[in-house]
Amino acid sequence: MTAQPVDPADLKKAHDDLIVAIEAAAVGGPAQTADKKKKRKVVHDMLEKLAHFVQIHCNNDMATLLSIGFTAVAQSTGPSPLAVPNITEVINGNTGSLVVKSKTIRL
Repeated sequence: MTAQPVDPADLKKAHDDLIVAIEAAAVGGPAQTADKKKKRKVVHDMLEKLAHFVQIHCNNDMATLLSIGFTAVAQSTGPSPLAVPNITEVINGNTGSLVVKSKTIRL
């Protein structure tokens, strides 16, 4: 079997770096947001390489997937519920419309 294209330790480090960058961007400025986007791309690219590897080598066989070190998880069957918005104001807009203002919901 061909070796995985991404070292699990490298993926874990990239993921941890992304989490730190997301937290920094939440309170930082444009530089922190740019760093977050850069680190998100690194993680995305690593996961994409792994996805291609799994598609090519596993042929939808669970035993093969598990034998190369991956774990399988069930996907959700439907969309997750949305958070309830915190509406701060509703005002009249143009004729026949309302303008709703709410606080941002962070996920």
